[in-house]
Amino acid sequence: MELMEALRPVVADEEQTLRRFMGNLALYRKFALKFPQDENMSLLEEAAAAGDWPAAERFAHTLKGVAANLGFAELAQAAAELVTALRQGAEGAALSPLLAEVRARHREVLAAIARCDC
Repeated sequence: MELMEALRPVVADEEQTLRRFMGNLALYRKFALKFPQDENMSLLEEAAAAGDWPAAERFAHTLKGVAANLGFAELAQAAAELVTALRQGAEGAALSPLLAEVRARHREVLAAIARCDC
């Protein structure tokens, strides 16, 4: 399966996403295929487990930006909601559903990338 076909379930607007990469599919491919090595999700999980909410906010914000740039709209939205909650002072159990949503969307993106025959 080709990259954009594999990513169709997680990329909201393929045309807009490719515009961010000047229409260069090879450039987009390079960054999309590197996404599984991005450490922001695991760093977010570690920070949340340690109760380090400022660090959790930083990692969630960075993950949001990376996801948005790659067109992973649902992941970006979930991360944005987590960032908002963190900035409003939410901690601990109040963040559990938001963190679970980010985790689920992140897994969907990784699964989509794994389906690619790249």
